[in-house]
Formats: sequence, structure tokens, C-alpha cells
Amino acid sequence: MKIQNLKTKKTNAKGITLVALIVTIILLLIIAGITVATLTGDNSLITKTTDAKIYTEIAELKEKVNLKKLTDITKTIDGSINEVLETDSPYNDSLEIEDGKLVYKKNKWNNSDIERLEKMGVLKRSYDIYNDNSDTIYYIANSQTKERKYNELTNVGTLQNFRDMVNSGKFNYDEAKLIEDIKLNEGKYTKTNSDIIFSEDAEQWTPIGTSYKFFEKTLDGQMHIISGLYINNINSPCKGLFYILKGTVKNLGVINGKIVCKGNAGGIAADAREESYIYRCYNELNIETNDHVVGGIVGRCYGTIEECYNVGTVRSRIWNCAGIAGRCQNTGKIINCYNRGAITPQHTSWGSGIHGSFPGDGGTKGDVKNSYSTFLKVALSGTVEDSYYLTETPGNDTQGKTENFMKTQDFVDLLNTITEITTDEETGETTTTTKTQDVWKMDTKNINGGFPILKWQE
Repeated sequence: MKIQNLKTKKTNAKGITLVALIVTIILLLIIAGITVATLTGDNSLITKTTDAKIYTEIAELKEKVNLKKLTDITKTIDGSINEVLETDSPYNDSLEIEDGKLVYKKNKWNNSDIERLEKMGVLKRSYDIYNDNSDTIYYIANSQTKERKYNELTNVGTLQNFRDMVNSGKFNYDEAKLIEDIKLNEGKYTKTNSDIIFSEDAEQWTPIGTSYKFFEKTLDGQMHIISGLYINNINSPCKGLFYILKGTVKNLGVINGKIVCKGNAGGIAADAREESYIYRCYNELNIETNDHVVGGIVGRCYGTIEECYNVGTVRSRIWNCAGIAGRCQNTGKIINCYNRGAITPQHTSWGSGIHGSFPGDGGTKGDVKNSYSTFLKVALSGTVEDSYYLTETPGNDTQGKTENFMKTQDFVDLLNTITEITTDEETGETTTTTKTQDVWKMDTKNINGGFPILKWQE
């Protein structure tokens, strides 16, 4: 009997032990699940530890950079960062300067890592090493996993860096974009009724592009402006925002600036080659040359300028002086543009409102279509179609129009009318047809003195 009770107790003990084992296993599985969940995922301990390490390294580097700036105020911020990277080997292993950005390179981030970092606000494309006023000036990315398709221009430093990349042949983007208005020489100039006067400490602009390093991509101003551009070197030619342009510049205005140089100058570009396209840009700079070939938009044009305007003063001590292009030749075309700026060549017969090429300049002359000027005639040579200039005595000149007429809907309709002349190759007969466009409109808000404006201006 005792033996039987003992066996029963042993059996019960085994049952209890088995249940305890099962419960223990279940608890372990639950704990393991909690541990796995805690250690993995976007909010895991491992992830948070990694993120904290990133922030710590960035904070340490930023502190060192700021210290460098304080100890040597002559250093630029990018120079300070480079010095830190050169002298601190741990940072040299994990960070580098890439296209003017500070790039975190220690880990090869995968796509989910990058998405997580972006949500945390760690990845900041809009901040860069030149932005001294930003609390977060570090760009964290991995070029192997995240492609940047365009160069963001947010301030003076990024514009200068863009220029330097182009001039050194290291611009590897398809496009550059202005994200905000850029103010060069802020607080270093004053405006009078007829001029802009820069202080002695104003920084002179070095144009984008060189004699053999051209800009061949796209700059999209996104309707922003660049102000305070200043060049003052009467003995040096080829000045403008760009020197030689072979790419596209669009949706950009240059205002409150001044260019004084030897010759071949324009607000957007000194020299726009055959491949160039300038679209919806405007110039308000005052431009003066000691020689010839000067225009409000470009100095010399072989490309296409479309839907642009000039209201800046353009002066030349010789000839080839005009509101849009100082000289427009060969493949050059100026379409749907206007000039309201004062054009002052040495002699009035040496300049024009839209382009200033002379009959004897050599080569074929560029075309002007559906444009107008309120200063001087449209052009001195080349083909001029559906284009007009301001005069109080038009006489028999079909291009000359009075101010009263230019401020009417009838004149807007003329500018929106395209005349096309075709010639039959066999018979030699010509056929003239017309069609309409929707580019020009009345200045109902008086932003252009009542003269027609381009529709994109509103």
C-alpha cells in the first residue's frame, strides 16, 4: 500500500514537472519574442543605439568645427571641416566632403535605413556645410544607395560651390535648382534713381564657366532671383552670371547688380553658344562695357532666347549694344522677348532694342520674332518678324508703333500673331499663313508701365 502511494506521488510529480517545463518553455518563448522585438525594428534598442552613436559623432564633429571657426575666423566653414577631417583620423574614416556636402560614409545604409533616417530628420538635403545659420549643417547619406539627381542652391555658399564645381569640371549633376532667392553682397550696396553703388568691401562675382569648362547642363531658377551680382573690371572681358553657356538656364531673374567690364557681357551670360537655351529669364542689372558686344540677357548669342525681358540699363562705348543680345548671329534666335531698359551705345545708330548685330559683323544674322522694344529699333540686321519698337512718328515703318497703340489689346494681338512664309521649291511661289499663340497679355496690374507683359510674369 505504501509502495502504491509512493508510485502515485511519483506519477503526480512527473506530471507537475512536465507542466512546469511546458510553462517555462512558453515563458521563454514569450520573453524571447519580446527580446527580438526589442532588439529589432525601427524602435529597437539596437537601432536607437546606432542612431545615438550617429548623433554623438555629428555633435562632436560640429563642436570641433565651431572651435576651428572661433580660433581662426579667416577660415571658411568648409575649410574648417576639411582641417578637422585631416587631423582627426576617426572622423576621416567615417565622414568626407562630397560636392560641398559633408557625407556620412561609415555604414553602407540600405534603403530601409535611409528611409528611417529621413523620417528622423537626420538626412537633410537642404542643409549644407556653407549654411552657417542652420542648426543642422550636416548632410548624411551614402552615394551608393541614394542618388541625388540635382544640385540644390539655397544660399551664397552653395551658388559659389556650384560655380566652382563647373569651373573645375566636377559638376556631376544633370541639373541645378534654386531653392530660395540668393542674395550676393547683402547690405553692401545702395540704389539710386539711375545707378547701384557698391561698397568697397563688396565681393566681385567670378562667372560660371571658363574658356574650356562650359556649363552644359540645366540651371532652373524656379522663379527665384539672384541679387547683388557685382563685377567691376574695365580691362577684363566676358562677364555675366555665366561666361560661356552651352546648356539651359530658365526661370531666373538677376536684379540689383552691376557689371562693368571691357566687352562681351550680359546679365545671364557673356557668350551663349549654339546649344544654349535661355527661357523665361530677366535682367535688371546695369551693364556697361568699354568695348563692344553687350546685351541685357547675353553678350553674344548663337543659341535661343525665348520669353525673356530686360529692364536694366545697357551701355557701350562702341557698338553691338542691345537690350536682349549685343550680337545675335548664325543660329541665334530671339523669340517673344521685350526690352524696356535704356540702351546707350556711343552713337544711337550703333545699338538697338533687341539685338545689335551690324550688317558687316560677318556671318549670317540671327532672327527676331514676336518681340518689342521701347528703346531704339528692334534690330540693325537679320530677319525681323512680327516685332515692333516704340516711336511717336511711325510713318511708313510697319514696325514702329506709338505708345498709345502699344498699350492696347490690338498690340497684344499683334504680338500673339505668328506669320509664316513658305516657298515652293519647284515654282518659287511663296505662301503666307498666320497662326496665334498665347504668350502675351495686357499689363492690367501696371507692372510694366502699361506695356504688354509675358503671361508667366503674373
